[in-house]
Amino acid sequence: METWRWKFSLGAAAALAAGIALVAVVRADDLSSVVAARQAAMKEMGGKLKLIKAFTASGDDQADAAAASAVLVNTSKSIPNWFPAGSGLDSFSGKTAAKPDIWADPAKFKAIVAAFQADAAALQAAVAAGDRGAAAAAFETMGREGCGACHGAFRAKI
Repeated sequence: METWRWKFSLGAAAALAAGIALVAVVRADDLSSVVAARQAAMKEMGGKLKLIKAFTASGDDQADAAAASAVLVNTSKSIPNWFPAGSGLDSFSGKTAAKPDIWADPAKFKAIVAAFQADAAALQAAVAAGDRGAAAAAFETMGREGCGACHGAFRAKI
C-alpha cells in the first residue's frame, strides 16, 4: 500500500511539473508573439512618421499624412498593452530592447505614453487643418516628449 502511494505521489508531482512547464512554454510563446507584434507595430509607426515628415517638409500628400496621423492616434491607444511583464530584454535578450525600467517605473512609462497620445492627437489636428507649421511643431514635440522620451528612458541600445 505504501508503494502505491509513493508511486501515485511521484506520478502526480511529475504531472504537475509537466503542466507547469507547459504553461511556461505557452507563456513564453505568447510573450514572443507579443514582442514580434510590438516590433511590427513600431516599424509601421515609423513608416507613418515618414509620411507625416514629408508633408511637413513639402506640403505634399496631405491626405497620406492625415491617414498616417490617424493611424498614430489609434495605435497609441494600444501601446500600454504591448509591454506585458516578462516581455523585456531580460527575458528576450537580443530580440527586444525593452528595458526592465518599463515595469520598475510604470508611472513614468504611462506618463510618457499619455504625452505621446496627446501629441499624436495634436499632430493629427494640425495635419487635418493643412497647417504645415503647426504640424512640424507638433511632430517635433511628439518626437521629443513621446518617442524620444520613451526610447531614451525605456529602450536599451543593443
